[in-house]
Amino acid sequence: MIKYLLILAVAAGTIMPLNAGREKEAAEYLNEAVADYQNGRDDKAFFHLAIAGDVDRAFIMASADAYRLRAFLYLSAGRRSEAMAELVKSLKIRPDAFLFYLLGSYNLGLRSFEQARNAFQSAAQNHPPGVSAGRTLREIVPFACPGDNDLPLEEIRKDPFRNPDMFSRIWEQKLSEEEYALSAFLSFSISRKLNDQAEAQSSRSLLAQYASRAVFVFERLGNLLKNPDADEAHNICIRNLEQMENRERNVIDRGSLDPSAHNLELIVEFLRRNYWIRSALFGDVRSYFAYGTFLLRNRKYLEALYVLRKTLELSAAAPADADVSVSYFELSQIYRQLESAYSGLGRASDAVTVGSFALLYEQFESYAAKSGVDQASRRLSAGLRLKAGENLANREALSYLIRQYRSDPEKFRNYSRRLMERDRVWEDAELSAAFGGL
Repeated sequence: MIKYLLILAVAAGTIMPLNAGREKEAAEYLNEAVADYQNGRDDKAFFHLAIAGDVDRAFIMASADAYRLRAFLYLSAGRRSEAMAELVKSLKIRPDAFLFYLLGSYNLGLRSFEQARNAFQSAAQNHPPGVSAGRTLREIVPFACPGDNDLPLEEIRKDPFRNPDMFSRIWEQKLSEEEYALSAFLSFSISRKLNDQAEAQSSRSLLAQYASRAVFVFERLGNLLKNPDADEAHNICIRNLEQMENRERNVIDRGSLDPSAHNLELIVEFLRRNYWIRSALFGDVRSYFAYGTFLLRNRKYLEALYVLRKTLELSAAAPADADVSVSYFELSQIYRQLESAYSGLGRASDAVTVGSFALLYEQFESYAAKSGVDQASRRLSAGLRLKAGENLANREALSYLIRQYRSDPEKFRNYSRRLMERDRVWEDAELSAAFGGL
């Protein structure tokens, strides 16, 4: 009888159902946890979030805010991978451009390029109609093109997610038009690198829309996003970052900066992304060569090897309508950089082989001046075949011989088979090169 009366009371609305009461209590604890986080009280936020889960687990598991809060608390504790997993759970319940932007930034740092592209693309596409954008969060910068003292390196390095003074703003953060434009730019660039032309075109269209109406906090970045196909806009970004790098190195070398407080690693990473993006968008010998040279300068020998091989591949595929001595000079430079990469990896025989290739190309012009172009060309071809034949374990030697003997089926098949066998042997050792230098 009592049970029957309770059911009637609930149906009449005079008594709240038990599960509704639990949900309301859990929501109150969740709100307390959010307030704790915004006031920089991480421990209390974790505590109240745990209580909310104990009161009504189903409610918390279905709450985008609960996952969002847990992600930010993990970021505050330096538990980045766990934080990203929570962001993914939040986004499955409720799409949010800022969270997609964070997820893209994280995956870009890991060089998980396809995941980064997908996240930035989602960020760019999730601009709620009629909702005003937020203010640019200058301390979270997945890609930098600095102007005069507009890049807060100290704050970026120290990580705003670990700064309690930033927690309230982070919780409320919405992407600015500038950040929407940057998301579209990164999605566009990575799609080009992944040869996904449909997504590249879609992101390029969004980039044009956002860049045309954004007010840019980072003025030079704005210039780049408005002119992503302009070589000089990219060059300005790289030059400014290189100037920052040189100043930072000079300060460190003088010993006037605490080694734990310098921003060199951050600047170098921004430079890497700029070189990588430029090679993605232009895809030419010059941009890849510059990227490979940058990697060598920073002793990233395996990644440099991959990028310089790509440079050589592009050079071989380029139309032969340039002045021949200039073309050979460029080839000599590529082989010299490959020699440096192999030397850095301790692979002496490979370094000797590509170094001998470089020397032959370097000597071409002087021989052509003495004996004529035809005789110098015959000497060059004979010398390259000889040096390549001396080290059939070298990838560049085999690639050269394959190109030389395209019209000789037997030799072409033989050298192609040798190259496949060679790549199988080196696959594990060189796999990380493709991962980092993609």
